[in-house]
Formats: sequence, structure tokens, C-alpha cells
Amino acid sequence: MEESFTRAAARCHVARSAISRQSPSLERELGEALFEWDSSRMRLTAAGEALVPHARAVAGVVAAAKPECAARSGLLTGTLSLGVADGVESSSPSPAPVSPSRSRCPWPATTTMPSPG
Repeated sequence: MEESFTRAAARCHVARSAISRQSPSLERELGEALFEWDSSRMRLTAAGEALVPHARAVAGVVAAAKPECAARSGLLTGTLSLGVADGVESSSPSPAPVSPSRSRCPWPATTTMPSPG
């Protein structure tokens, strides 16, 4: 679990402000505080901990629905592996998946993962 909205936003590839705006709305809708803060970090409350498995289930359902929705709209889906020249990977940080949907890729339902070649 992340201990800050900034790290959570980076992990989810969204702006921190999006999480900051949505969390109070969710807390109002549920009628419970989900987070508590001290001077150095954020923690989930008991209600927040109880919400985690439900949030993961929702995320799983959305992820499972994406390929079907993409197929209905004619989008290509899958994983695109890119070869990386020998030696490049040792001088670069570990490759991370690229989110084409956020990078104007014509195939937004694909995952691009560099791999040593």
C-alpha cells in the first residue's frame, strides 16, 4: 500500500490532484473516513482497510471488461514486445510498461514492454 497520494498517483499513472479530489467524494458517499494523516504519511482507517478488497474486485472487473469493450470498438489489444539492443538494458533503469492509452498510441488497449534482444 502506498503511504501518500503522490506515490499512489504515480503508480496508477494519474495526477495526484485526481486522487485528492476523488477521495473526499468517496468518503462522503460511504459516510466514513478512509484515510488518516500524521505529519509524515497517510494510513488507511479501519473503513479504508475494509474497502480494499472491494476496490481490488472492482479494478479486476474493469480490467477484465477492457478487452471485450476494445473488441466491440474495433481496437487492437494485446502486448507489444520491443527488442532492446544488448548492453542498453544494463546502462538504463529497469524497463517499465508504457501505457499507450496515455501516450497517444493508435492501439490504446496494448501494453508495451521493452525486452532485451
